[in-house]
Amino acid sequence: MAASDAKPSEASPAATPTPSTVTPTPNHAAAEAPSLKVISTGKCGAAYYDEEQNTASGERFNPDALTAAHRSLPMNSKIRVINPASGDSVVVRINDRGPWQGNLCLDLSRAAFNAIGDLKKGMMRVHYEVLG
Repeated sequence: MAASDAKPSEASPAATPTPSTVTPTPNHAAAEAPSLKVISTGKCGAAYYDEEQNTASGERFNPDALTAAHRSLPMNSKIRVINPASGDSVVVRINDRGPWQGNLCLDLSRAAFNAIGDLKKGMMRVHYEVLG
């Protein structure tokens, strides 16, 4: 049968999304880090930042990337951040140090915060999972 004669119900292998081709969305955190296991968990406050600056890792901060700052987790650690109020989650990469105020343990990039919460609120309580 020619490719043009294929039935619509028959999916070709190229059309089937794989974890590497799935666009990250808040509710697809498992697809973002399918082979990583949870090493540790916690709860804390999270805020966001969006000022372009150099990060502690040496890279330029990109507010549209899925990154975060934490005081002590190793650089390039993967963290699943969950908004318990909505159940939305996002996987971020640690590339900076902070936050340095109050009861916050994570400073998320604007894109990461927006994926799971309301930017207008500026802060929220989150659960997080360190992945490895």
